[in-house]
Amino acid sequence: MVRIAAIVISLSAGITQSSFAATIEHRDGEIVFTGGSFAIAFSGINGAIRSVTMPGRNGSILQSGDDGLWRATYKEGGGCAGADFTGDSPTRPFRWSADPAAGNLSLTYTSADVAVTITVTERADGVDFTARVEPASQTVLEFGLPARLRFA
Repeated sequence: MVRIAAIVISLSAGITQSSFAATIEHRDGEIVFTGGSFAIAFSGINGAIRSVTMPGRNGSILQSGDDGLWRATYKEGGGCAGADFTGDSPTRPFRWSADPAAGNLSLTYTSADVAVTITVTERADGVDFTARVEPASQTVLEFGLPARLRFA
């Protein structure tokens, strides 16, 4: 049996922007990642995408569905999702950290079953979502980033 220690997934979101000028701030319960021509608001509770906005467009383009930002399915049955974690949970904590100068936001989810770190990185043409998935007591069979989205 082969056991994978970690899986790294990279996804580019094609949001065009004119320059690298990320700001990352926590306000009104959201972590807001703003680039030259977009803003992505993540939940400060579990990292789910609350909105993606662009200049010249009214309202959000999309948001996370019920699973939050990501979803994992285990070989042994069941699974977990980003929405299962919260900042005040002793067994499934969610944490975040930012490096605005580098244009990076890290969202970290830890449990007895799996540890997931999502890194959001600014690019010239939008953002990259990179996942590091480290199984602990379960074998990750499927991993979805982003999980199901709702479009406006």
